[in-house]
Order: sequence, then C-alpha cells, then structure tokens
Amino acid sequence: MMRKLNSAQPIIKHLAQHTILVDRFLRDEDRKQAMLVIKHLIRSRHLSEWHHDSGLRYWTLFSAKPLSDRSLACAFGRLSFWQENNARSAISSDDIRNYFPQLFRHGLPKGYFVEQFQKQARLGYAKVDSCSRISRIVSRTLRIIDQHRSRSAFRELIDQEQFAITWIVATVAKQRRLIKAFRFIQASGIRLEVQVNTDLLDIIAPIPTPIKHPNHFPLWI
Repeated sequence: MMRKLNSAQPIIKHLAQHTILVDRFLRDEDRKQAMLVIKHLIRSRHLSEWHHDSGLRYWTLFSAKPLSDRSLACAFGRLSFWQENNARSAISSDDIRNYFPQLFRHGLPKGYFVEQFQKQARLGYAKVDSCSRISRIVSRTLRIIDQHRSRSAFRELIDQEQFAITWIVATVAKQRRLIKAFRFIQASGIRLEVQVNTDLLDIIAPIPTPIKHPNHFPLWI
C-alpha cells in the first residue's frame, strides 16, 4: 500500500524509489494535499508532469522529456504489482537490514521486492515484459537464475526457498504460455511466477490518436 504522500519529502522519496508517481494510485484521503504539493514541486522544477497516449497521468523527477513507452511500462508494471498486495513492497534498506542482512547493505537495484509473512519474508525480483518473445523471456530468466545462484548471499536464500522471480505480462494468453514454458526450467528452490496487468497493453501499444485531415477525413497517427 502506498504510504501517505502529503508533503514534499515522501513524494521525492517515492519517485527516487519507483521512478514514477501515478495519479490513479493517490489515496483519496491524501489527494487534495498531495496535488497542492505536486503543483508546488512542478513550479519549483523538482517534478515534471506527463500525459501518456493511454490516458495515464504520471509524474517524474524533473526531466526534459517523458519516459519511453518501455521504461514507463516497466515502472508502472512494478508499481502496480507493489500496490495490489499490502504484504508486498519494493525493498528498502530497512528490509535488507531486518530480513536479509547477508545482502548488500547499501541496497539493491530496482526491481527487487519483499513479501512479508508474519515474522518471515521472501525476497523477489520482478521483471516487466514489453512484448518480448517467449523464448527470449525464458533465456533471460535462465540468466537471472544463474546470476543469483552464483552469489553466496542469494544462494542461501534460494536454498531456504525464500527467493522468487516474477514476470509481469500484459495478457492472460501470454501468462499461460509463459507458465507452460517455465515448467521445463530447472529452478530448484526458486519460485517462478507470472502475473497479468492488462493496463500494460495500453502503454506498450497505445491506440493511435485520431487527427483531422484538412478535407475532414479522419487520419490516425
């Protein structure tokens, strides 16, 4: 669940961790105050506001240009994944200190998450698909598995079945195909999961915007 974003510091911290802040994820009880702070941060050139062709309104740290569709899909897919489960969140330095002290003390790259189960926790790594072939996803998954198994701190978590790899895809059909393909991967100790977020399709392949030709015939761009 998204923390309260009703002042500048948590908004800046959120963007540093998640890349984007999405309009639709603002909590109702925080929205009025959050929007006042966001407008102030835009005026002071700390934030930039963008409107994607899919209708998604989002904010980033100040930038001269919006995120590419691929980068936006990746950030949005992961943020949505954190949002849909109260026990799941992007990993923080506190999480590493409390649950995974054997890992790097200064944090992990974006994409790692923690799922809390009472006093235990599982570490996960989330990847967002942007229309890659199934064979390419499988190859990338095998590389990710090998990379983590080669490091003793991760190998310990894998041996304890405390590590998961999650792919986030745009369609149920692709989810089914990927789950089937994963059955042939030898990933002992690693949980392989596939989640669906249909909103990704609008970002990866937005419907073109109609424009009017001088002769009033509709064209599409």
